[in-house]
Amino acid sequence: MNARSKLGLTVLGREILRQPTVLGTTFNNQRPQVESVAHFLTSKRIGVVDVVAIGSSKNAALVARHLLGKRLILNVQEPTDYLPTSPILFLVSQSGESSEINRLLLQLRAHRSKSKGGLTIFTITNTPGSTLDKSADIFIHTHAGNEKSIAATGTMTSIILTFYHLGGLLPNASASINANLESIQTNLRTFLDEFSYLSIQKIVENLKQTGYLAVLGRGLMLGVAAEAALKIGETAEIVTSYGSIDIFRHGYVAPFGARTEPTRSIKKSLLILPQYEDAFIMRHYMRLAAENGFHINYLLSNLLSNQLNSFNTAIFSIVLCQIIAHDLAVAKGITPGTSSILRKVVL
Repeated sequence: MNARSKLGLTVLGREILRQPTVLGTTFNNQRPQVESVAHFLTSKRIGVVDVVAIGSSKNAALVARHLLGKRLILNVQEPTDYLPTSPILFLVSQSGESSEINRLLLQLRAHRSKSKGGLTIFTITNTPGSTLDKSADIFIHTHAGNEKSIAATGTMTSIILTFYHLGGLLPNASASINANLESIQTNLRTFLDEFSYLSIQKIVENLKQTGYLAVLGRGLMLGVAAEAALKIGETAEIVTSYGSIDIFRHGYVAPFGARTEPTRSIKKSLLILPQYEDAFIMRHYMRLAAENGFHINYLLSNLLSNQLNSFNTAIFSIVLCQIIAHDLAVAKGITPGTSSILRKVVL
């Protein structure tokens, strides 16, 4: 059975496969809103903005931070840790009803009313008419459509596209950004048709008995690692963590913490999302880890071309991690995208 056939059997799988269309719709329908935000930031000469989000929305912002670089510096925070560093705040929530973010929004608006101005609030949401949407000074919709699965797919990748789209409309942006945006729908659909599904199946087989999975990345891939850990944890019900590849400088057991129970007695695995320059640096640590019983899986080494632009690399990597989460759940007898302990919006 090929990837499309297997994914097409479940709600989550079909939502994974729908992402080329979702991203095309996002790009084609949000441009007036994104242009309005870009014009505002340019007119005010804003180079740094705060971004507050949680879960997949935060992971999307972490990825976007590296895609935008110095064109627009994203200071990504969670609601409970928000410390203003910019007169511009982006609040990001797929549903627009995140209780933590809406609580922060109420506090900020009350403070702004007393102090008579200061902070401009932008929102990025997939839900027109939501609480967050109605409370913003300026809003951007992702147009990702309704998702039935608890695990976010297109609603997450469309947030990355939204920030990337914004970066492409700022002064001195590379002309390649618009070309990358215009081609993402076709490129992702082609990738889903052609990638090595056998490699994914091997990773899934290796992870099936895993009790503790550490997902590691660096730079652009650190945000992808965070999303992979979240997706696999919530979909396949595995204890997961994420961190930087540089943690291996502290030893091959560092991703798993102290060698105490219960981690000593369960199968532990690593899912590595290396950038191409990481391979040589990691080789020594990987050998030590393997010799001491740690199960190593590389995601990108033979699945993505090193000729891809960073936007495609990020989106394709996240989609591959979604597929791993989906197939791992199926392999464990779990219906992917559903859970008795999770809800789409955590109140």
